[in-house]
Amino acid sequence: MLVLYFHSCHLITHKLQSDVPYDLSFWPRAQNPFSSLILEGHTAVSLFFVLSAFVFTVGSSNRKLSFTGFYRNRFLRTYPLFLFFLALGIIFNIENFSWPSLTRSIFFLANSPLAIDGGPFTFVFWSIAIEWHFYLLFPFLFLLVKKFDWHLLPALILVFFAIRYYLMLQGEDMLSLSYWTILGRIDQFLIGMLTGLFYVKYFVESKKFDAFALLGLLLILTALFVFNQLGGNGSNNEKWVIWPTIEASCWAIFV
Repeated sequence: MLVLYFHSCHLITHKLQSDVPYDLSFWPRAQNPFSSLILEGHTAVSLFFVLSAFVFTVGSSNRKLSFTGFYRNRFLRTYPLFLFFLALGIIFNIENFSWPSLTRSIFFLANSPLAIDGGPFTFVFWSIAIEWHFYLLFPFLFLLVKKFDWHLLPALILVFFAIRYYLMLQGEDMLSLSYWTILGRIDQFLIGMLTGLFYVKYFVESKKFDAFALLGLLLILTALFVFNQLGGNGSNNEKWVIWPTIEASCWAIFV
């Protein structure tokens, strides 16, 4: 619902107010932290990534993880519907079809600019591609965490932060890299895994954890408001090096 409100607020409101086609330069400024939750509603994707890794980690903690079983279950849960909407996107946007673009879309590269553009039918495929990149990595990451303990995850977060920082210094488009690719989003999955490990080891239902949820909500509202005042998703600057990590950390506390 948050994603729906987000797109409605930006696209429909802009259409009602202007005849000029929408682009990121029209990104609105929030008047308070609560409105920033809607104006920066893309944060729901980050929450989904954190939750996804959290659920996988908790679900795998007390049983043996089967690579084959994990990949089979992920495929059966996501790909039938994915292929259905991909087919609709091709049928109604046949002019955008090519075999190379179809291959990219099917084989986990639907977030590539060269993947099939099926209009509204494939608009969210970029997030499915990133999710699948994590699916491919998760069994290996989980086994490494089992071997080296949770300390591996903060170390990996620092490594990927360093990579993004280096790429920023090289002039890389940080908005595109941090928002649309696994290199930018990997921290959110790693933080989700870290949260899952904490939950398995320490969680006991109590008011103390309710207070953590409230703290997380306050932090995410504050972070989104500051992010919006710095230009939000409509600006491309150095904040994108660290923003996915901050965003995920706030959601992790909430979770």
